[in-house]
Amino acid sequence: MDHETHSAATASTFDGTYLSYVHAYFRHVHRAYPFLDRQEILSNAKASTYLNIWSDNPDSIILGLVLSIGSTTLERAGKLSVYNRPNMVVPYTRILSRCLSSPGLKGLQILPLLSLYSLFDPKGISTWSMVGILTRQAVMLGLSRTTGLPRALNPPEAELSNRLFWSIFVLDRMLAVSVGHSVGLVDEGMDIPQPAMTVEEFTSSERTANASLLQLNRHIIQLRQLEHQILDSLHKRGQVNIESMTSVNRATVLGQLRSAIDDWYSTGCLVCLPEADNIPIHSTITWLNARYYNLLILLYYPCHFNNQAKHISSIELVGCIRKYFKYNYILLENRQLPLNYITLNRLIPACLALMHCFGVIQPRHFSAKLELSSCIDILRAFPEDWLPAHQAKQVVIEFLGIVMAHEAYAAAQLFDCSEANTIPLTSTTNLSFQKILTDMLGIAKSAFGPISCYLSISSLSDSGHISAPPLGASITDLEKGNEQLSTWDPANCYDFGFL
Repeated sequence: MDHETHSAATASTFDGTYLSYVHAYFRHVHRAYPFLDRQEILSNAKASTYLNIWSDNPDSIILGLVLSIGSTTLERAGKLSVYNRPNMVVPYTRILSRCLSSPGLKGLQILPLLSLYSLFDPKGISTWSMVGILTRQAVMLGLSRTTGLPRALNPPEAELSNRLFWSIFVLDRMLAVSVGHSVGLVDEGMDIPQPAMTVEEFTSSERTANASLLQLNRHIIQLRQLEHQILDSLHKRGQVNIESMTSVNRATVLGQLRSAIDDWYSTGCLVCLPEADNIPIHSTITWLNARYYNLLILLYYPCHFNNQAKHISSIELVGCIRKYFKYNYILLENRQLPLNYITLNRLIPACLALMHCFGVIQPRHFSAKLELSSCIDILRAFPEDWLPAHQAKQVVIEFLGIVMAHEAYAAAQLFDCSEANTIPLTSTTNLSFQKILTDMLGIAKSAFGPISCYLSISSLSDSGHISAPPLGASITDLEKGNEQLSTWDPANCYDFGFL
């Protein structure tokens, strides 16, 4: 905070408003990244003053970042107006310089917090670059192996160190899959046990809450492991390796991954709990559904691995994207959707994939029009300084216009609609479609870099995988399957009476 502009009153300790930022952090962010001692942070907050924030003391930097992240959580939940949000200017350069010049466990606590905050800051330093520094420091300091931990750590400290490693792991995997690149935290000898309860937590009055938090955290770890597995097995697999695989081999890989995704979802139903308000999101069934369909989009995303069954994948992929947009829109309505780089970076590939599917199927009636409108509303909700979000919004608006123009053209043709479900794009419509596809690829390239796996969709288009179907093609069993998929929902397969 720019304390020079404040009166002498700023030397007072934090009031209840600022402590609410700390509580918001621990009710939401801490569930996915439980590496801080809650009581220690609260004690520091109660003893600190506004003038202490961003001093050279690592504890004050950690507190400042917790306050900053907590305020973004309250703003997202509608508990804090953007106009009333404190003007906490995070000194990225000074914090990074300190962590690089004095590497240690405290620095490894600071860097994840700085990275998490930067996800909400369109004018901040690249999160990708900071997480790259973080992961290499973690390996260098021995955080990835039990033999690398300092012998002086007592059991609670050792457990917090384990949780710090898994928090870095989760952050690294989440960021890598959001941009379509390889992970940074790589150590074949990783042997750190997953987060577990300490004796103090087990014997405390909050034992049930602690157990629930760690169950949820392990489920999030499994999600990031599964995302990384899909990325490595399909999208980062070498071209020569893919070409040597038979269609049966590919189907086996896809089937195993689909089973793992469904198992993860089933387990998630057991950790979903009712919440008193909309500050936490990771334990909600809507968040679980959004993550489930995001996994399926990643599984069926147009790529060289999936190109042999492009029509089958396209039919199912449209249904997955529709559901993904639907649940994200529900999260937005409930003020549970973080408007940050992760959300934006997931929406862009989903839009690219939907455009690709439209080009492959070229249907008389495109079933995703309503969901495209939901996507537009989500992108519109980003603040004005999120330029890529608003650029993507404009492209999606143009895409929706092309879809509606194609449907109007198809309706005017003298084909029996009961016998013909597809019709080629006109040359004019195709030119407009190729332009917006190029525009969205440009946005993706700017966001992800030129070698992101999500950009492989452009080579599929260039090599002729988007081609006009036969004029007057009949409705196939696969398209009927898409109708079934559009009404199917994993939530319908489970009894949520316990929620």
